[in-house]
Amino acid sequence: MPVRKIQTATHFKRVQAAARDNPNATSSYLTPCNPADRGAQPMTWMKVDGDELLEPVVCMDDMRGALRTVKPTVGHDDLKKHVDWMNDFGQEG
Repeated sequence: MPVRKIQTATHFKRVQAAARDNPNATSSYLTPCNPADRGAQPMTWMKVDGDELLEPVVCMDDMRGALRTVKPTVGHDDLKKHVDWMNDFGQEG
């Protein structure tokens, strides 16, 4: 979800956060924001230098949203094949 927030953001704002190379210092980064936020600058993520991007923190709402919308990458048939193979050839730890 944080990646989607970045990709769909129309505005970013400057924030201070711990510097990546020195956690005891702060640095200025750009993070996605609401257009109504103070200091919001209209831009897309393509205009933000990777070193300047502060990724949004993953929160519980992000997890819930992903559980509601993301489809499984493995189907039931694949899981059954795996279980069958483990029963025939695998070892339990």
